[in-house]
Amino acid sequence: MLRKIKSVHLQAVLFLIVYLIFSKVNLVSAIASKSFWVSFLQPFVFGSLSGLVFLYLFSHEDFFPVAREIEKKEKRAEQSWQRKLAHHGKVFICFAIGVLTSPVLCALAVRLLVHKHKFWYKYAIIFFAEIFSTVLNVGLLKGIIKIF
Repeated sequence: MLRKIKSVHLQAVLFLIVYLIFSKVNLVSAIASKSFWVSFLQPFVFGSLSGLVFLYLFSHEDFFPVAREIEKKEKRAEQSWQRKLAHHGKVFICFAIGVLTSPVLCALAVRLLVHKHKFWYKYAIIFFAEIFSTVLNVGLLKGIIKIF
């Protein structure tokens, strides 16, 4: 069991703990700020950098050692689902996950769904999803605070 745990796994766990702590502190301080630019840029930069680091960790060969085996076996099922869901793209799914959830889940979705594209394309999905996620989250939270 211990042989299967690699340093990249420990790095991911450590970074996830740090991310969870600092994301809450970052969001609260951004909402409390009176400056419009600080309110949106602070969570956006933090979320974008976190998503990019998680995508890098998830893309590491030691993190998912059986990913290639799964990709080979699931090729036929993937083609079947692509025909059935041709109007829903993988990029849209990753983008929606990134906007509605967190950079961590967005990075994982990008790693699992958009694994055949160039690296800049995957990072761009996380970056643009984080723009919309920041606007949605900070806008909703600032609006709710002003109501009460």
